[in-house]
Amino acid sequence: MKIFPSAFWSVEFASSKVLHNEASFPEIVPESISEINARAGVTEDSVRKSSRHGQIDPVFRWENRTIPIEINPILSQEASASIFQAMRELEEKGLAWLRPKKAEDQDYVTTKTDAGCSAWLGRVGGEQPLSLARGCGWMSVAIHELFHTLGVAHTHQRHDRDNYITVFENNIQENFKYALAADDDISQSTFDFPYDYLSIMHYDKVSYSNGNGDTIVPKDPKYLDLIGQRLTANSQDMAILDKMYEDLEGQTDISQCKCQEFSVSGFSVQWSCNGSYKFDSISNGKNSFVTDSYYGPRYINFKKYGSKPKWTCRDDNEITTGERGGAYDAAFCVEDISSSWEEWTGTEMKEVPVKIECTKWAKDSQGRKEKRTGLCPTDEDKFIWEINNWNHIKSTYTNGRSLEKAFIDEAGYKWSLKLFPNGTSGTHGYYSLFMSLVSGPNDSKLQWPIWGRSLYRRGTGYGYNTYMSFEQFDSYDFVHEDSVKLVFSAEDATGQWLNCDMEKLRSFERCFYSPVVNDLTFDENGKIHSRGVVTTKSPPITIYGKRCLALTIETGGSITVSVQGEMTSSGEKFQYLLERRDYDGNDIQEFSIELGTSDNAKVLYQQFINLEIINHDNATTRFVKSKLHHGKC
Repeated sequence: MKIFPSAFWSVEFASSKVLHNEASFPEIVPESISEINARAGVTEDSVRKSSRHGQIDPVFRWENRTIPIEINPILSQEASASIFQAMRELEEKGLAWLRPKKAEDQDYVTTKTDAGCSAWLGRVGGEQPLSLARGCGWMSVAIHELFHTLGVAHTHQRHDRDNYITVFENNIQENFKYALAADDDISQSTFDFPYDYLSIMHYDKVSYSNGNGDTIVPKDPKYLDLIGQRLTANSQDMAILDKMYEDLEGQTDISQCKCQEFSVSGFSVQWSCNGSYKFDSISNGKNSFVTDSYYGPRYINFKKYGSKPKWTCRDDNEITTGERGGAYDAAFCVEDISSSWEEWTGTEMKEVPVKIECTKWAKDSQGRKEKRTGLCPTDEDKFIWEINNWNHIKSTYTNGRSLEKAFIDEAGYKWSLKLFPNGTSGTHGYYSLFMSLVSGPNDSKLQWPIWGRSLYRRGTGYGYNTYMSFEQFDSYDFVHEDSVKLVFSAEDATGQWLNCDMEKLRSFERCFYSPVVNDLTFDENGKIHSRGVVTTKSPPITIYGKRCLALTIETGGSITVSVQGEMTSSGEKFQYLLERRDYDGNDIQEFSIELGTSDNAKVLYQQFINLEIINHDNATTRFVKSKLHHGKC
């Protein structure tokens, strides 16, 4: 099952006293990447043509899938927030990691706004741009560009694309015809994956159109209005990225597999392969799993069959090694299986619709939980609206009739949700979705108006009235046991880069407090161990009025903490906190720091936040967590 995808909204509300109806909402219809780039006079290919071999050549891979990145002040608040959300999405799915650029990094990414929505393909060396210009501030667009940065090329430019789509060159703007040209098989590999119309790396049907008609038309007509999805990376997008880096990383160490228990269904003749499995550590590194079947505990050894990415099941009640019947051992993790399955019918190998669902996930060395379907770990802290009896609702709710739900966000504000299963009045063929601020129990304690708040939903969607087409919905597995889940959160996007919880992130490198040269540097665990000074600098953050930074430090000695704001435009500095605390036997020290210099919540500041800690003793001091809250302390 997948979560009903959502998009990124940036909405400002000045009051909580009125429940807005759908007519009062602005219609949000994001432009496509090709529309934004055509307006800017660039294409993704024009800014990354020097690295066209990025996908197939391992020299263009990032070590450990980790990208050092520099967030520049010129980036809009929406674009900065979209990179943050995309980063967490990729991390939680185990696809890639971003960390702040260090002084010693020779190869790194820097954010720009001068080349539409674009990025170079793979690691090309030195400073390389990732551009998110006006209109690119959507999480899914950031994911698309980060996939380019990791080395994944466009689906519609595969060398075999003419078997699956027709590109009408007469309908393409003259200056952009090369943007839709096919690659050759020297530049790009398909990695033996089938053509994916629903890839996040595919363009839509009117990309770079000159107005004379569609430019990309699928040979399978049902995908005409589905290509160019900007929800999020799908399972095959993830599998391609895994495959690209699998060859670089060597044979899979199955002791590090994240899926520890799973269920298998769909085998017909080899029905004994169906069942519940768990990883079996006694199989000496082979791909053996054990299931409780009708015959009792039974070893099942999965094999990769032949030279193509087909999988089959050896239903021997034993652990086997070596070749047999054309099958051979290949180390793999269950979560990485994406290709089709076959079973032995007694006379031939025949494709069979096998379904694998992970039922228990493990934590890796960085403590990341991982789910490739259903809820992501980051979703579990958000509001989850589960709608049961979905098929009945879909068939009985008339156009203009809505479902409603309310939730209170982390800061205490109350929000109303309205979902129209068959669209609003006058909207047909789409789901409509609205979110509005309403009166809540905490209003007297909260700051008003709410400036700089952003609403998140996964993906981009197509605005409010046209949130998602029925065709898009039906092309994904969003319904599970006649229920649908929607995930919502209302978060302060202005200072997300300051949020760091070491218990969740495990590595201080994943916190965007960049080291500044000084006596000491925080280690991977966020610790310093001797007398001296440690200094860090955040990416540029946007502050409306005032915000409250909650900071927790653990120490066995006396410390002085300094927090300064530094204006990105002028370099002017504001001392928000300068406090010494002598050790009194209490290891945990809590600080509440008021950021911002105006009580006017409409006044916007873009600042770097400089954090400095003086360790007065030879004691271990540890960064525990930080969280930026809306309003004053």
